[in-house]
Amino acid sequence: MSTNIIRDMSQKTALKYGLKDTKEEKKLFEVCWKWRKETDEIVKKEDDAMHTEVARQFGLFANRVNETGHVRPDSQELGHRYIHKEDLTGKKYVIFSDHHWMDNANRQNYFKQNRNKQNNKDLYVQVLRKYLQKEYTLIENGDVEDLIVFEPTMEEIEARAGMNQQQLKQRRVTSRGLAFDKIVEDNRDLYTMLSQFHRENRFLKIAGNHDYNLQDGTPLAHLQNKFPGINAPYDYVLLTNNNKVEYAILHGHQFDTSTNPVYAPRIGETISESLGWAYQGADRTWAWNDDCQKWATANGPFRNVAVTDTYKETNWLETAIDGAGLLIGNLHSKDAWESLFKHNIAWEYFENTDPEKAYQLEVKTGNEFFKIRHLNEENIIKWHNACFTDAATRPKLVLGHSHEVRAKPLYNNENYKWYYNTGSAGRFENLIWGLEIVNGVATVISWSFPRLYSGEPERRVYGPDQQAPKKKIMASANPVDL
Repeated sequence: MSTNIIRDMSQKTALKYGLKDTKEEKKLFEVCWKWRKETDEIVKKEDDAMHTEVARQFGLFANRVNETGHVRPDSQELGHRYIHKEDLTGKKYVIFSDHHWMDNANRQNYFKQNRNKQNNKDLYVQVLRKYLQKEYTLIENGDVEDLIVFEPTMEEIEARAGMNQQQLKQRRVTSRGLAFDKIVEDNRDLYTMLSQFHRENRFLKIAGNHDYNLQDGTPLAHLQNKFPGINAPYDYVLLTNNNKVEYAILHGHQFDTSTNPVYAPRIGETISESLGWAYQGADRTWAWNDDCQKWATANGPFRNVAVTDTYKETNWLETAIDGAGLLIGNLHSKDAWESLFKHNIAWEYFENTDPEKAYQLEVKTGNEFFKIRHLNEENIIKWHNACFTDAATRPKLVLGHSHEVRAKPLYNNENYKWYYNTGSAGRFENLIWGLEIVNGVATVISWSFPRLYSGEPERRVYGPDQQAPKKKIMASANPVDL
């Protein structure tokens, strides 16, 4: 009874996002809901093991960094096989991540067509042209092409439901290779620009959890057909100075309980495949008039605090549903909502501080969805300190994955100067976050059109907010030339 009530409530909410109001789509949603709920049972049974695995994944990463680098063909550990190492002396780098490109037929192709029928793609092409002219090396830090969120059919979902893990894996590889081809076909101008970086040996591609299939087999062959001579996308890139690793750059899904290489096929990928199409694809999006405009134009700061993905498990459904099967109280509780999603929720993005009002007035109306936190930055920083004990030689860690930009975030009452996050190039309308490394110094930057998708792209650089320098970062008051 309670499961059906939550399903129906979720379906009504999805109608404000990606779900179409037809009998066929609603039926498809119900079937996909059952598929999605299977992951909750896995989490319930294997939660401790999942957290142990994430810690192990960080240990693998630390061991690789302390080795010689480059490809490790002897390693069978997905997420840690392909490592590129190069000296950063005299070079300039720009890092973007989490574009989530899709083909034109995918309703969640937010990078190319968002709620205002505009796109970040045109902005990105113009920005790349500027970096190409200024001789930057481009690092794309994972989840660039989104090969996981797809347009399901009842036939496809039912076919997958009857497959074992090996059969499902092969089905996914095949469909994702085809998805890549469609993305390339629909974005020829963009790939022409990337090819220029590649020809000049200034293009480094890192795998994320939504595009890791490009590292192997047929999808890799398709990638190499587009970029002749390109290596398999790296798991991480190490930038050095006098043989000392200054920056370790990787997507970061390895440190997520749901998307690390061991659990992703059963949890993270299943969640994205089953219901991503009905909401906003890979995580939520932000509209220009929501918060993006203030972040891009120095009219408001962005929170810069290391966060956790933990939540408090509650039995709230037992008291939230009355004897007639109607949903009543307890929706004011943050713990209740987080228990439902099995993740921490970033409540600070809502205008309403009360969870029920946030749901009723913002989520349910289609104004903005929940931002689910799935990266425990507090643990990552703790492990980083433990694995690289010498502060003088500790590499700076650059991740993506979370879609939330970071620049030396607040941790234990101090700003942790060895951690950055590149945010997202494709989840914020008319706002592309990134990280530049010039002369060994990292700077968070953003690009936007001065008016919604018109004018010349403007670059802003970010530093501590004067009002809350430890907790927030603010854009420069004026655009800064590259």
